[in-house]
Amino acid sequence: VDCGMPKSVKMAYVVFGNHDNSTRFGATIHYVCKEDGVPLNSSFRCGLTGEWVDSEGETKLPSCQPACGRPSRALPTQVKRIVGGRIAEPGLFPWQVLLSVDDLSRVPEDRWFGSGALLSESWVLTAAHVLRSQRRDSTIIPVAPEHVKVFVGLQSIRDKHLSTNRSVDQILLHPDFQPTNYNNDIALLRLSQKTSDLGVTSDLLQYVKLPVVSHDECQASYASRS
Repeated sequence: VDCGMPKSVKMAYVVFGNHDNSTRFGATIHYVCKEDGVPLNSSFRCGLTGEWVDSEGETKLPSCQPACGRPSRALPTQVKRIVGGRIAEPGLFPWQVLLSVDDLSRVPEDRWFGSGALLSESWVLTAAHVLRSQRRDSTIIPVAPEHVKVFVGLQSIRDKHLSTNRSVDQILLHPDFQPTNYNNDIALLRLSQKTSDLGVTSDLLQYVKLPVVSHDECQASYASRS
C-alpha cells in the first residue's frame, strides 16, 4: 500500500518520520508550522486504506495559526506616521479587538471606543485611559466591568452588530498609571467567556509600519523638538 505524497497544509512543512521519505504502509509524517517552527500535535501514518490517518484513524488535516503579534501576511514596505495609515485587509491582524465602554457613573452617561489586543483566549491588553472612569475629579478607578463590551474579528466598526462580542468580568489598571502624562498607560481585562475568534479604532481597521529605534535615539529626537 502506498499513500502517496501527503497533502499540504497552509503555513506548514511536512516532516517524514524516516530517512527515505517513504510513503508506504506504516510510514509516518508530522507537520511543523513555518512561522514559529512549532510541531503540530497530530502525526499521521500511512494506513491500509492508502490514506494518511492520525491516531484516531481520521484524515482531517491540522492547521497553523499566525504567530502571536505577527500579521498573517507580509506588510508593504511603505512606512507612515501613526496618524492615518492603510486599510487593513480582513484577517490581517486577527488579535485586534474593539472595546465599547459605557460610563454610567457620569451624568449624562458617556460612551467611547478603544482598541485592544488578545493575549490569550481570556485576556485583553489595552490602554489604562480607555478603561478609566471619566470622572471630573482626579480619582483613578476603572469603569465597571459590566459596562464594557469586547468585539472580536472585526475589520469595520460598522459591522460590530454581526461580530462576536464578549462581556468582561475583571478590569486591572496599572497601579502607577498617571493620566496627566500617560505614564504606565496599560491595563488588562478578563473576558467572561473564552474566545477562539482572532480579530478598530476608526471606521475601518488601519495600520502603519513603524521603525524600531533605540532608547537613546528616541530621547535625542524628543530633546531636539523641545
